Amino acid sequence: MALALYHAEIIGKVGAMIGGLTYGAKAATAEQHIQQALKLTPDAPIAHVEYANVLLLLHGDKREDAAAGAFEKAARLKPRDAMEALDAAFAREQLE
Repeated sequence: MALALYHAEIIGKVGAMIGGLTYGAKAATAEQHIQQALKLTPDAPIAHVEYANVLLLLHGDKREDAAAGAFEKAARLKPRDAMEALDAAFAREQLE
């Protein structure tokens, strides 16, 4: 998950070309890492929250509906501990 956000945040801030040349950041790599995180931790709200963040960083408004769906999924998951409860609450706040 962290590597997905690393790539996505760089691209979101400086763009794909500069991010790729300067930091080696790639959108495809970000998407591969976040998909792997979702595959490994499908019941963790944070995985869906970060998936939404990756979508927004890489695609902006074009993938806003998919990001909202990821936030909705995170908000619906049953938290297993206090941190997951905070993650689910954060997802609900993003939907408001």
